[in-house]
Amino acid sequence: MTIQFVIIPSSQNFQKDAMIVKYKIESSIQVDSLIDNEFDKNIQARINKWKSQNYDIILINDNYNESNNICFSFCEKGSRFKNMQLQEFIDIVESYENDDKDGDLEEEVNENNIGAANCNIM
Repeated sequence: MTIQFVIIPSSQNFQKDAMIVKYKIESSIQVDSLIDNEFDKNIQARINKWKSQNYDIILINDNYNESNNICFSFCEKGSRFKNMQLQEFIDIVESYENDDKDGDLEEEVNENNIGAANCNIM
């Protein structure tokens, strides 16, 4: 199973942060990720576009600047956005990539972060 990430900065103000997150993810996990810069579309349309293409989504908003947290959602239907420290997220995904490529990444994250708060995407 190949993990495909798209990083969606919630506004142009977070474009630089999205590039930093992309670099950290790609240098740690060695997976490709994209940055969605279609700021002329609303955030929900951007999210829906990538979910329909089976991308796991990382949303960069005020949480990243305030506490180094990202919001993420997996491509599986019904997956909700959760909040997690970027490095903790990278560690879990890296562990998943190294150990068990056939398992469920969402389950892996939930097992390792029981207290992950739901994330407000707006």
